[in-house]
Amino acid sequence: MSSDGFQDRVTTLLQANNASGPYLMSLVCTSQGLVVASAGDAIAEEDVAAFTCLFDDIVKRAVRDLHFQRVDEVTLLDPGRGRTIIRPLAMGGSVPFFLVVRADPKTSWRRNTSRLANELQHELTPFADLEEGAA
Repeated sequence: MSSDGFQDRVTTLLQANNASGPYLMSLVCTSQGLVVASAGDAIAEEDVAAFTCLFDDIVKRAVRDLHFQRVDEVTLLDPGRGRTIIRPLAMGGSVPFFLVVRADPKTSWRRNTSRLANELQHELTPFADLEEGAA
């Protein structure tokens, strides 16, 4: 698959997701916190890196301390800032990308983010090996 139009295709998926919620912001980032594509409200780059680090920390503790087998989402709710949903986009056995969505506190998200995660995995799969090699 060619990378021609890749970012445009991913951005279009994110924009459609934002409209379906409605959601304030959606983005895809690498496991190192680098933004691949985004739509909606701006977000600070250091926040993106913090999301991926936070996800990893929570998942490690959930597996170690709570004996979870698989965590496919971490959701944070701050009544003043809204809800932030962090979903890993698993590519085989690794997680080189994350989907981050910001929503109003009372907006539902699970069905839309599941659909979007599946669509994004289709677009991102050809680039997963490249990202793993950069780690």
